[in-house]
Amino acid sequence: MPQATHRHKTGGFTLIELLVTTAITAIILLTASTMLMTFFLSNTRTTIRRQIKAEGNRVMSRIEFVARGAKDCVQNGTMVTLTPLEGSDVTFNVVGTNIQMNGSENLLSDFSAGTGTTIACLNESGKQYVRVNLILTNTSAAISETFTSFTVLRNS
Repeated sequence: MPQATHRHKTGGFTLIELLVTTAITAIILLTASTMLMTFFLSNTRTTIRRQIKAEGNRVMSRIEFVARGAKDCVQNGTMVTLTPLEGSDVTFNVVGTNIQMNGSENLLSDFSAGTGTTIACLNESGKQYVRVNLILTNTSAAISETFTSFTVLRNS
C-alpha cells in the first residue's frame, strides 16, 4: 500500500524576514526625509538671501540716485543731508536698525540694518562723495549681506 505523503505548506514570512524588511524600509525613509528637510532648509535660506539682496539693491539705488543729483553733502553724526540743484534737501539717517529718508520714511521694510551700517560724506580732490556701507541681516535665519557704494556728487 502506498504511503501517504504529507506536504507542509510554508507560505508567509518568518519573523526575521519581517524585521529585516521593516528595518531596511525605516532606513530608506529616514534617509529620504533627511534629504527632503535639507532641501527645504536650503531653499528657504536661498529665498531669504535673494530677498535681502533685492532690498539692499533697492535702498542703495535710491540713495545713489539722490546723491548723483545733489550739489552739496553735509554730514552731522549719522545723518547726511544732500542738497539737490532744485527742490528741498534730502536727509538720510541711520536710526536703530533702519535707514530713514527725510526723518520719517523708513527705507528698510523686511530686514534690519546691522551694526556697521554707515552713510558718510567725503571730500577728496575737490570732489564730494557719499559713501554707504549697508549691512542687512535676517536675525531669524542668521543671514546677512553687505552692500558698499561710493557715489560722486555730479553737481558739486
